[in-house]
Amino acid sequence: MVIAGYQLFRYALPFQGSPGQGGRAIRNGLLLCLRSTGGATGWGEAAPLPGFSRENLDQAAAALRAGADRLIGTAWPASPATMRATMAERLPHAVPPSVRFALEQALGEAWAGEHGRSLAHLWREGPAETLALAALVMPDEGGEAGWAGYRAVKVKVGRGTPGEDAARVRQVWERLGRQVGLRLDANRAWDLDDALAFAAALEVGSGVPAVEFIEEPLRDVACLEAFVAGTGLPVALDETLSTLAPEALGRYRKVRALVLKPTLLGGFTAVARWVEAGRRLGMRPVISAAFESGIGMRGLVAAAAALGEAGVPAGLDTYRRLRGDVLTPRPALAGPEVAVAPVLTGTFGLNHRCLTLLHTAGA
Repeated sequence: MVIAGYQLFRYALPFQGSPGQGGRAIRNGLLLCLRSTGGATGWGEAAPLPGFSRENLDQAAAALRAGADRLIGTAWPASPATMRATMAERLPHAVPPSVRFALEQALGEAWAGEHGRSLAHLWREGPAETLALAALVMPDEGGEAGWAGYRAVKVKVGRGTPGEDAARVRQVWERLGRQVGLRLDANRAWDLDDALAFAAALEVGSGVPAVEFIEEPLRDVACLEAFVAGTGLPVALDETLSTLAPEALGRYRKVRALVLKPTLLGGFTAVARWVEAGRRLGMRPVISAAFESGIGMRGLVAAAAALGEAGVPAGLDTYRRLRGDVLTPRPALAGPEVAVAPVLTGTFGLNHRCLTLLHTAGA
């Protein structure tokens, strides 16, 4: 496969209902379309998440254009293992994480088109055919009967008092029929005293089932061990991972799960390293989204099918918060379980109303 040229787009999509992440009304991102000399195309998405990504959109656009320019005329191998190794060697490591995700996704999709495979097959010989998904309950939402089939529900906490958050978690669980596992996400909202107060108000063990995990309960990650010892609640790392190398996970042996967001961590190669390091320590990988559009979601579905753990619901429900999409029709990502192949290899058009062409280069 030889890369002949590319197009770079910017998109703007409104959030559904109330403002989305960080109180913003619009999700902005970048789309890269690579073209091979054989006629294959590959799409990738770079959508820095304000407040969480180190890079902003303008920085990502400059880095993505520079990275795509360097790809024109390059040849890429047919073997999946060699392709992975070549990407790890050739693609620059000093690019922003969202840009690395876009470059790896676009190259992987172009490779898949050239060889009649799916993006997931680049990263695993026998990827999962279906994915379990976790539902996401945002602070402005309550539980709905339509979510009763989910095995896991993620509830955002840390926005009210510890007692108010605990009451809301119990309410959501009651409305969902008491049949779901709870994933709680505090986004580092609490100090240790508030986190302990939340656990006490939740009354784990007296009517509420075991919590699967609580993501990033503490502003000071050094207090995680004290929190686990004082509450018995399992914890997961998310934002902290952006400040660590996978080899440093041994410091956090009380951690139960790793919430892995390719947009924030730097793509498939980086996530594969986190998965391997976490599994050695008994930590479950949970592939998760960061409010990407349908093209980014396609990459996340491939990552979950190839790198995720069987039976562990992926955290891809942020997609529901977007009103409209860059793809038409929208990929089928609603419900507690989705089929992988239609998302990765289905026929989709582009919604040009939300796209702005930034640059074209090559043939």
